[in-house]
Amino acid sequence: MTEPQDMNDKVSVHASTIQLLTYAIKGENCNPVFRSQYGVVHIYPYTLLDDISSQPTEKTYRTLVIENRYLRVTVITELGGRIYSVYDKLSQREVFYKNKIIKFFSPCNTWSILFGRCRV
Repeated sequence: MTEPQDMNDKVSVHASTIQLLTYAIKGENCNPVFRSQYGVVHIYPYTLLDDISSQPTEKTYRTLVIENRYLRVTVITELGGRIYSVYDKLSQREVFYKNKIIKFFSPCNTWSILFGRCRV
């Protein structure tokens, strides 16, 4: 493995935080159903996370920022290590669409996250 030629070729990693509007999960439905409105037959004995807040609130998430001289990648560690942002330093713009709102939804007994129009 070759050594970086100068300081600009090194990779830096640091922890940070980010504030995002979040539609929070209010809590588990403590009365599991035998047949779900989502079409899943065997939910029992698992609880549903189907009570989502109707108004977003500001929430602070811990992030991990990895960067070199070309890119800055922001990962939200509290959401399972999801990549939130990839910023191209040379062109000075985001590589992918970056949504400012996080909304959970429950098509089954597990939760998913909506980032923009794509389900991740």
